[in-house]
Formats: sequence, structure tokens, C-alpha cells
Amino acid sequence: MSGRTLAQWLEYQEQLHPDKIELGLDRVKQVWEKMRSLCGGISCPVIVVGGTNGKGSTVAYLEQFYLKCGWHTLAYTSPHVLDYNERIRLDGFNIDDAALMEAFEQVEGSRETTRLTYFEFGTLAALYIACMRSPDVLILEVGLGGRLDAVNILQHDVAVITSIAMDHMEWLGNDLSAIAIEKAGIARQDRPLVIADRDMPESLYEHARIIGAHDLRIDRDYTVQSQTGGWDYRSDLNSYHDLPMPCLAGSHQLNNAAAAIMAVECLHDALPVTEACIRQGLSDTVLPGRFEQVATDPAIYLDVAHNPAAAVELHGILQGLKGRCRLIAVFAMQSSRQVKPFIEPIINDYNQWYVAPLANGLGHNASLLQSVLEEQAGGASVCSCISVSSAVHAAREGAGKDDIIVVFGSFYTVAEARASMHV
Repeated sequence: MSGRTLAQWLEYQEQLHPDKIELGLDRVKQVWEKMRSLCGGISCPVIVVGGTNGKGSTVAYLEQFYLKCGWHTLAYTSPHVLDYNERIRLDGFNIDDAALMEAFEQVEGSRETTRLTYFEFGTLAALYIACMRSPDVLILEVGLGGRLDAVNILQHDVAVITSIAMDHMEWLGNDLSAIAIEKAGIARQDRPLVIADRDMPESLYEHARIIGAHDLRIDRDYTVQSQTGGWDYRSDLNSYHDLPMPCLAGSHQLNNAAAAIMAVECLHDALPVTEACIRQGLSDTVLPGRFEQVATDPAIYLDVAHNPAAAVELHGILQGLKGRCRLIAVFAMQSSRQVKPFIEPIINDYNQWYVAPLANGLGHNASLLQSVLEEQAGGASVCSCISVSSAVHAAREGAGKDDIIVVFGSFYTVAEARASMHV
């Protein structure tokens, strides 16, 4: 045993590889083969969820559907909001420190001189825990892309692609067609590929056809119809009427929830899930940072939206709030992302903006955010703050009890806000 604490392990992993990202499967496969000889491999059905936005929500729906029917689950997602343990959930609960550190020890012992990124190290730890805990179903979220992402080393049973938009172009390509091919890399021959978005590039369908995956498309193989207070789901296998609306906000959540139901249907023979479990799962699915309300008087919502497609979805949510109150933004964003394309969909939604840098030094400075917003935002007022925490405090001080504050821009922004509010 190394004697490292969890914090020391995570710091060690951050320093282990010179690059934050190195796409490719050879190194991870090499280490995984050694680990499999120790733990025996993974025998349960595996679902992999990829896409640009909506992955975490879809994983959460899948997890709840299975848990409500008494199945044991292990879900692996990234990034985390506050604690690294959030990345691995066993039967709906964050993994404990001891299990994490045991898994890290096994990865370290198996990798020898192989260099692993922070994400790859964590992915292998999650797979080791799945080996040792033997869940009934393993649900994995793709970190970046799909084809060369570390979770793609398994021969999984079902793949889900939630959406495709312009994001991480430096790694995935400069157009939607190229990005779609990278995302579709999680598809497998003769196995289901559930597609949750109606506007996918043709290259996605062509890739599925070439490799022989069974693509299951929304509006063709399964349908969603919203109605007042509920929605209907139909496929060749089942029809569910007047389902409860998902607790997670946004009209796009119906697509994510429907894709999760379709994926569950694909594994029905091995892991049957009843309509009652789906209904209860829809009502009980929660996820930190997805337009999550954390305070009242004034109401404060946290949202991890950090790319233009997510900003469009956030804009849709805000349309139901505008006119009834003032909307106040607390905004901080990673410097690796462009500000103007992100704010365009939401620039006119807010009456007041508070901007700040990120505490980790990875964000745009507040003066840059302020200048871009003042140039684009018309009559909205923009206030520069020294931190996300101070921005949240200033927003609360300046808000009336009926106003709404929305904190957004990155996972780091939400994490800092949660920490400052002790939620």
C-alpha cells in the first residue's frame, strides 16, 4: 500500500501525464488486460452513453430505472462537482474513499511504466470496482468524443448517443460530420445504438450502417409526445401513456429520458424493468448542477452549461421565467472556451450580470468577460467581481426576494458556488 490519502492520490494522477488529454486506447487496454487477470473482468451488461450534452442526465435516468426495480448498479460519470467520489456511484451512492484508494492501488500496480491521464486512471479504477462489486448493470459516461475515449475499451451491450454539437473541436474535428463519427465510435456491430437527437449528421447513420450497429432512432424506432402535465412514449415493445415529466428541467430532458427507456428495453431479457419503475425513476432522478435550485428568496439555480448548445437549452428554460421577475446571471467560464458563441443564445435573457474569474486560474479574467458582455448585452448591467463566491454574494445582496439568480458557465463555476453557499 502506498500510504497516500485520497487527496494525494488525485494530485499524483494529475502529475502523472504531461498532457491533460491523450486520446487513444492502446495504453488503457494494455493496463486493463493486466487488471482483468486480477479481478476476473466484467460479466454484467454494460451501457455506454456518449454525446455532447445530456450524457449525465441520461446516465442518471438509467441508474434510477434499474434501482427502482431492485437491480444493483454502478455508474461512472465525469466531471464531478464537489467530490471526486461523485464519479463512481454504487447503487446510487458515491463510492467511499477506501474503495477508491484500493482501486487506485490496483491501477498503479498494473500500469508499471505506462503513462495514464487523470481520466484514464479514474476510468480503470471504476472498471476495477465494477469487477470487485459485480453490479447487475454497469453504466459508463464517455468523457470526450467516443471512439478513442477510455470507456470505449469494453465490448458493451448498448450504446446511447444523446446529442451532437460543436465542442472540443481541437480534438474531435471542425464540423458536425467529423464530430459525429468520433461520437459514433462507441457503436458496436450487431448491438443497439440508441440515438436521442432528431438532428444528427448523416455521417452518424452512415457509420452505424458500415459497422453493422442496430441504430434505434427517435421518431422512427421510438417516439416522444408531450402533453399537459405529462408525456407519452412508444416503441415496438412498449407504450407508456401520461408519464410524469422528468424532475430535471428543460424540454430536452424528454429526449434523454426516452433514450434511457429505449436502452432499458434493449436489455429487457437480461434486466427487466417495469412501467412502475420507469414512472418512479422519472420522478426521482436528480443531478447536481442541472438547473438545480439551491436557495429561495431569492431563488438561486446552478447550471453547468458551458458550450453553445447547452446555452440554447438554458435559454429555453429561462423563457418560462422571463417577465415574472428579474433574472440575474453569475457567470464564470474556462479560458479554453470562446465567450461570444456561448453567450449569444442567452445574452438578452438577463437584467443583470455578475462575472468573475475561476479560483483554479483556468478561467477568463473578469475584465474580459465584462468587456464582451457590455459590447453584446445592450442595456444589461455588468458587474465585475474577484471570485465566484463574491459574485454570488453580490447577486444575492442586489436581488429582490422574487428575483432569480442563475449561476453557470462551467462545472468549476457551479462547484465554487456550491462551496460558497455550503450546499
